[in-house]
Amino acid sequence: MTPQERAAALLRQEFPEILRDDGEPWVGDVLLIAGLIQQTRRAALLECVQQLREGARLAQSREVANALSGHAYTIDRLAQEG
Repeated sequence: MTPQERAAALLRQEFPEILRDDGEPWVGDVLLIAGLIQQTRRAALLECVQQLREGARLAQSREVANALSGHAYTIDRLAQEG
């Protein structure tokens, strides 16, 4: 499901009073909500990256530190892709 589809579903479910006469949300509302969903997702992923990097810094084992750093890199890339 795309961010736009998630936004439209959220609007239909949570805010039925703002739907158009045909029961669909306004395009502007969908785009606004989709953008907010994407920003929230990106912020959550970046928070995960920060926690993983901190864990890698504090890890006693080089193997654990390398694994955490690898996961941080992958999640950071996902966050940058949106």
